[in-house]
Amino acid sequence: MLDRMICAIAAAIISCSATADLHHDQTDQTNWYYLTNVDLDAVNELIDEGNRLIDLEIEQAQPLRFNVVAVRNSGAYSSGWWWYYGATIPEIQDLLVVNDARLMDVEVYQTKAGLRFAVIMKPADGSDAVGETDWEFGLSGTGVESWINANPTRRVHDLVPYETIFGTRYAFTWINNTGDEASNWWYYLDRTLDNIEDMLEKNNARLIDLERHEDGRWSALMLPKGDDPWWWFYGMDPFEVEDLAVSRGARIVDFERYPTSGGDRVAVVLRRNVNDLTLQANARLRDDLSTFSNSGIYCRELNGSTLAGTNSSRVFEPASVMTTFHHYTAMRFVNANADSLAETVAYLRPPSGNDSSRPCDADGTWNTTSETLFQTLIRMMANSDNHATEAIRARYGTTTIQNLASAVGASDTALNHINGCFCGSDRNETTLQDLADIHEAVASGILGNYEDDFHDIMINSLFNSVLQAELAGSGLSAEDVAEFSSRALEATKGGSYSCSSLDEAHRSRAGYFRLPTRRKDCSIIDREYFIGAWINDAEWTEGSLANGNVYEATEFLYRDLIQSAIASWRETGCEPCFGDLNGDGIVDGADQGLLLAQWGSCPSECSGDLDGDGDVDGADLGLFLSAWGPCS
Repeated sequence: MLDRMICAIAAAIISCSATADLHHDQTDQTNWYYLTNVDLDAVNELIDEGNRLIDLEIEQAQPLRFNVVAVRNSGAYSSGWWWYYGATIPEIQDLLVVNDARLMDVEVYQTKAGLRFAVIMKPADGSDAVGETDWEFGLSGTGVESWINANPTRRVHDLVPYETIFGTRYAFTWINNTGDEASNWWYYLDRTLDNIEDMLEKNNARLIDLERHEDGRWSALMLPKGDDPWWWFYGMDPFEVEDLAVSRGARIVDFERYPTSGGDRVAVVLRRNVNDLTLQANARLRDDLSTFSNSGIYCRELNGSTLAGTNSSRVFEPASVMTTFHHYTAMRFVNANADSLAETVAYLRPPSGNDSSRPCDADGTWNTTSETLFQTLIRMMANSDNHATEAIRARYGTTTIQNLASAVGASDTALNHINGCFCGSDRNETTLQDLADIHEAVASGILGNYEDDFHDIMINSLFNSVLQAELAGSGLSAEDVAEFSSRALEATKGGSYSCSSLDEAHRSRAGYFRLPTRRKDCSIIDREYFIGAWINDAEWTEGSLANGNVYEATEFLYRDLIQSAIASWRETGCEPCFGDLNGDGIVDGADQGLLLAQWGSCPSECSGDLDGDGDVDGADLGLFLSAWGPCS
């Protein structure tokens, strides 16, 4: 242990071989975190929870405070690593040797005892090892340029400027830049942000490191942009950048906090952090939206796994999508024989020609309308009629609606204003996961014989053109197309609020989708899904854009599901005996052994994947056991 208090903190090295960590390049999906202006205890707590630092900044030298970015140290990101603060140059050199490590991040700061360094290290070997690596320090801008010119087979990996009595100096890490590790790269020292932005465009590049000088100028490192998306922002509120990242399906890889006359701001570099399906759907959802709009998307097989999602658990203003909970409540009462679709509902409506009035604007000129509960639900779900919605809310009560939702897991939903009375009111709140839980409860039979009514009352033809277009080009027989169409179903609800006085636009759509899948024995099962998307806080003038984007994103997800379902119908031939994996005419222990040997995810077609979902799991085992015995 070092005599002085440098960081006596070293994360435990994972005993198995480390998988790739490309630092700013890695795009495998992972949990990630950032902390800003925190003390050592907060950083240690984050590390103790199983996370690994990937970016480190000294926010303040005395007392010591940090800005850090971390990833979960597991899966593709699993690695041994160390971090140190308060270290001198000789101590860092010794630690690199003792740990057999290489530097990933270097920070320099002044203390009463002189310059000190904070660093992140990783093992020098492993799957992401580089052929040659080291670090340099104490170089002027001219010195950096001279070093780079003298070392054409090396490139700078991480860089930091710092001030001394002799002027600005730089420390940096470097790696080999030949063979498989070779890449074009660019560096810019002591520039403005506008100039850096110009260079990014000129080079078709992305940032891997952005560092602020004390005088407000910047230095940057760049690599070719590549195929995976990235983003960068500056002038952001330190506590709003998480929303910025998650709405884009991204994680922070570089974080710089700096003072301004209007308070502290941050610059961040973001990298993709979602699967391909989410990435493509989210690109459609956010196309051309303003920077500060928030959004979310979610696709989940009911009683199954998540297929795509970002911000799925974040509360948002759903506008008329909130009526899904009103509708669910009404149908729960009907199924319990506590109400009837034929019962009369009496409620106030504005005079004819004034249907745009809000329920909260009711006065003595309004008339009482009487119609069946079924008709009122149709108005609410198919027409987004706010007066019908208020009639349903008043009929069952806000508390009942929320309690019934919470009982099936939808516990983040709150009715805070009367639907239609948005401007100047507290927002209603729900999440895409809450909405999915409602549809999952319905699909699981909670409404008994009224499940079909629940779906039929909702909008069920919005995406029909997508279905028919895919079937038209599918190559399926006319009989198969007819059967596929008859079994497919959608039941969705859209939402739209705009408030010019607040310069806000909010759009959403969410609902249920059912598609038939043909199994290997040619039997057909219906797979059920939830798809939802939302945009909040778009600018008022972006209302039409946001509406179109929500539709495009949900359509894209639906189309992907349709194509997968159609592909299962194109399978030629059927298994002579379902579950007879070895073809001996009997479903028995020998076949069970074959199925268990394939347990887990199927990288390609597996005979044990009886339900065709890409995994050999408990569902397949259940199907297999149901076919046990001689083939008929």
